[in-house]
Amino acid sequence: MRVVAGIDPGTKGALVVLADGEVEQIWRLTNATPADVIAVIDEVQATYGTPAVCAVEDIKVHKGLPGSKNTFYAQGHNRGVLVGCVAAVRWPVVEVLPRAWQSTYLGVTADKATHIAAAQRLWPSRTWLKSHDGDADAALIARWAWLTQTVQVQTEVAS
Repeated sequence: MRVVAGIDPGTKGALVVLADGEVEQIWRLTNATPADVIAVIDEVQATYGTPAVCAVEDIKVHKGLPGSKNTFYAQGHNRGVLVGCVAAVRWPVVEVLPRAWQSTYLGVTADKATHIAAAQRLWPSRTWLKSHDGDADAALIARWAWLTQTVQVQTEVAS
């Protein structure tokens, strides 16, 4: 079983585990403390082992980008806590810009509604809610890693 993780570090962030491309579990990380993140990591480790890769959405802030300073601070803080925790347990981490993972999916733009629609198409047995759009983002980020990073990691292991 091939296991990958995807993390959306946003204000409605989540960590999603995919096994062989299917969503296995979703953990919501809104207001998560480092202890909360470590508890999630421990649960992932106990249930699935170490993921082949953990993809984390990279955050780039630049002048003219819509959003408040508080939102950018929260996202940067969340990202730092998440990347630090997964790196501390030696999960392989790859960071991906939003436009890179979004371009993997037909019709997905910066509009969160398109993320939810894409997740619903890919995993129709799940309910994807606008109020928890980080779930869909984390799942799509994990699937991006599953599609783009699997061959590289398998090649490195086989060598």
